[in-house]
Amino acid sequence: MSFPSFVKDPDARLDYEVDWSEWLSTGDTIITSTWECDDAALVLDDDAHDDDSATVFASGGVIGTSYLMVNRIETAQGRINDQTIKLKIKAT
Repeated sequence: MSFPSFVKDPDARLDYEVDWSEWLSTGDTIITSTWECDDAALVLDDDAHDDDSATVFASGGVIGTSYLMVNRIETAQGRINDQTIKLKIKAT
């Protein structure tokens, strides 16, 4: 499976965004957004969302390791969907 992929230094704290605008139906908006990671070594915090996008900050991680960050949203019209982002940790 192919996911959007990014590289992050283990000392960096960076924000990542999922733009849901093309997927959302006309008039539908995001009402909840959650983020999860497959490993606690990558810290996710300060998550936020607006009507059509969701953002989270990621810090930490172990050099040479790839993590999957999953954004799950629920919309005003009752839709639920996930988007996965792959994050590789590399000294930069």
